[in-house]
Parts: sequence; C-alpha cells; structure tokens
Amino acid sequence: MCAGCFSYPSGVQAQEAKILNATVEDEQVKIRIQVKNEYDQPVTNLTDENFQVYVNNDK
Repeated sequence: MCAGCFSYPSGVQAQEAKILNATVEDEQVKIRIQVKNEYDQPVTNLTDENFQVYVNNDK
C-alpha cells in the first residue's frame, strides 16, 4: 500500500524519494521524506509546490 506518492515538475532532478516516517500530530499527518538525485546526493531545492500527495485509504 502506498502511503504517499510523489511527483516532480520538470527541472527538479529527483531520482528517488523514500518515506522515513509518518506520524499523526494534532490531527495532521506529517510525513518525513528523503529525496535524492541520480548521483545519490540529497535534493534540497524542493518546495511545497514540488509535491503531490495521494492518500490511499484502502483497507
């Protein structure tokens, strides 16, 4: 099951996104992710606009 699926606009050189952990705090789901480029280096120039989150409530 996919907890969060990430997509990137053109120009963002992201190769891999990994969910480190997901918690619920104050009725909000907080997802901590790690994003790396094709050279296995962290991608740091991401903003809120770079992410789309899809919630999967399938049981």
